[in-house]
Amino acid sequence: MIIKIATAECFTHGKVAQEIHAFSQGYPQNYTWNLNSSDFNLSLVAGMFIPTINGVENVLRFNPSAPLETINDIKIYDQEGDLEMAVLMAKSVQKICKSDIGVGTTAGVGKGGLAVCDNKHILLSTSDVHTDLRKCESSLIFERQKSGIEKVLFMLECLITGQFDAINSKKIIKIDK
Repeated sequence: MIIKIATAECFTHGKVAQEIHAFSQGYPQNYTWNLNSSDFNLSLVAGMFIPTINGVENVLRFNPSAPLETINDIKIYDQEGDLEMAVLMAKSVQKICKSDIGVGTTAGVGKGGLAVCDNKHILLSTSDVHTDLRKCESSLIFERQKSGIEKVLFMLECLITGQFDAINSKKIIKIDK
């Protein structure tokens, strides 16, 4: 059975989608997966980099809540707003792409929001790095991005395998739909 996945990413810059595609095609990956590619047949339906309000409205087709601030139409939310937006982005891209799993990531001020959802569950978390997109060194932005990518891939593995035992140790919340 093919598991179709679609992503709508902001601070992870489409790199989650690249990793899913590389895994599914047997290409070298930049991150370590705990899945065995012979046991799971993944297909990347779409991988989108959507940092702007305009992108959310026109591509993901929903009107987001007002961000804390915008810079060149790039949405900047606080921690609570990022968590809310990540879920909305994941649900929207899953629906639009008719995929089995949707992934949403966004980060402004805080640790960012990470959401992975299917038709039964939403896994919600943050990266492990706190920073402020408006005023920080680029090295912190890249640390937060790397942490976010690693956490999303872990969340994706948990959702695919149904192994939710380890999510509490990683500060991941599971919401049943």
